[in-house]
Amino acid sequence: MAAWAAYDGCDVEPTIDRSTPGLAVTSWSGCDDGTDVELWTLAAWGHRWPRATEAGQPGVIDATDAVLDFFNDHGRS
Repeated sequence: MAAWAAYDGCDVEPTIDRSTPGLAVTSWSGCDDGTDVELWTLAAWGHRWPRATEAGQPGVIDATDAVLDFFNDHGRS
């Protein structure tokens, strides 16, 4: 992700948001042309696709909704 951040002209040091239990969102800011670089790390999920219906799992998010929200926020110019 650091390589993507460098390619997009982002700040070298990311920030890490751990406000949701079991989820760490690492973000690089200051990127060129309004781009964003983020890494979402979910504890104990491995390579399973997280769904909000799996209550009780740490860091439960609906990955499909998160990806679609990202694309809606960063449409093609």
